[in-house]
Amino acid sequence: GGIVLALSISPAWAEEPLKVGERYALKVDSSKANNDLATEETESGVRYVLTHPGATYIAVHFDKFDLAPGDKLIVSDAFGGQDYELTGLGKMDLGEFWAQHVKGDTVVLELITAGDKPGKGFRIDEYAAGFVDLGAPPVTEEICGANDFQNAVCRSPSVEYDRGRAVARLLIQGTSLCTGWLASATNHLITNEHCISTSAAASNTDYEFGSEAPTCGSANCQLCFPGTIFTGATFVQTNIGLDYTLVQITAGNPQATFGFLQ
Repeated sequence: GGIVLALSISPAWAEEPLKVGERYALKVDSSKANNDLATEETESGVRYVLTHPGATYIAVHFDKFDLAPGDKLIVSDAFGGQDYELTGLGKMDLGEFWAQHVKGDTVVLELITAGDKPGKGFRIDEYAAGFVDLGAPPVTEEICGANDFQNAVCRSPSVEYDRGRAVARLLIQGTSLCTGWLASATNHLITNEHCISTSAAASNTDYEFGSEAPTCGSANCQLCFPGTIFTGATFVQTNIGLDYTLVQITAGNPQATFGFLQ
């Protein structure tokens, strides 16, 4: 006789990513005068401002992005911080993508043009805005006893603080949060299949490291503090049974700063 073990490959522990934002339609076309956003002429181009009162963050979706050589789009917050630059076909040369999110309720888009080249530009069809109040899902877990959560910096310096730096917060396709961690010296990152399962999801995710409160006593909340964002990754493989996905961040070298787990 023998013993047969039936092993389920269904990830019974898997949850859905935490939804933290909603999507809203938005029509902006750099080649047209009439848009949902008011435009302001600048010395070098055009400035667009999108405000969603009370939003914790804003992420813009480009359904067309093809800037002429020498042109660039600067994306920033209302104060000119958190800025990054898009050129050519945009992020990862995709031509259509979710741009890196900006913390706060305002995002500024400044198109800087090198000349008049018709047929080139960008088009926005929607944006995502973070909930004013993230709220809470139905309670399925509960802290037993006192809540002894601490800000990460309270544990610095320590081994656990150093190891924790390799863990990233993932904002997926504008509206959903998950986590993952760097797993190699060449910036491979492991997350769940129920978070990222396709190449499109991998490239349309922001991978954020070091988003932490500045002091041990600082009031804290989800998405309160900006970290270092690497937007977009190359999809490597996934496994629904083991509920993992492997991607590789190629736009930068986060492991050089934040390390990786083995």
